[in-house]
Amino acid sequence: MKLENIYTDLVIETSGIAHQARAWSNFLSDIVLKSKTNKIELDGWRYPDLYKSFPIDKFYITRTENVGSYDETKSGYDENGDYAIYLMIPGRKGAENVLDHELRHAFDDFNRLSRGKPGLVNSTEAKLLFSGDFENLFLGRIKGDFEPFMSILRALYYTSKIEQNAYTETVFGGNEHIIDRLKEISQKDYRDILKLDPKKLEIRWNNLHYNVHIPIIQKFNNYTDFVNWTSNRIERRSNECLKNC
Repeated sequence: MKLENIYTDLVIETSGIAHQARAWSNFLSDIVLKSKTNKIELDGWRYPDLYKSFPIDKFYITRTENVGSYDETKSGYDENGDYAIYLMIPGRKGAENVLDHELRHAFDDFNRLSRGKPGLVNSTEAKLLFSGDFENLFLGRIKGDFEPFMSILRALYYTSKIEQNAYTETVFGGNEHIIDRLKEISQKDYRDILKLDPKKLEIRWNNLHYNVHIPIIQKFNNYTDFVNWTSNRIERRSNECLKNC
């Protein structure tokens, strides 16, 4: 193995940064910003220098106003054996930082699927926290007053293991807002929610529990158990995230 390859592998291993994914990000950001259409399709195999370290055959990118996401439900090997990635990326300044974050999710997913392992969508955490109505709830498609339990769901999202690697990419790219958010979460005791009016809590819990399907919600029969269990998880995970960032 060449010395420069050994050095590159060492940098990737010690920093936790997926430079293979960032190389695609640097390349794609200009395309996203300059595109005259909101639907972008790109054959990754046409760019061998990028393809050899992160072999994506097809990119399907949707330009948005401000939403960024990696669609783990669609991404992966298609019926022809080609590897495809589906992304939503804001078509504005800062697109590269969003690409860094979302392509890290894609890179982690690829490393699972290419080895014959279950993808991110089938991980225990994804099934528990992010399946069912999770996306619709967070994008405001499900209406209702679910506070203060929404604050817990947001904290669970921010402190999830699935997000940890992607946060590393975000911070490495110079955007440290996530560190402030994680510090805020780590310093908050979500058990204080139990000091609020129990009648209002019961109404809002029932509204959430019976009208929104997210496994982590259905896991508990009452809001007290939900708050206590999730508070312990958030406290532990927020400190892990801060350490890794």
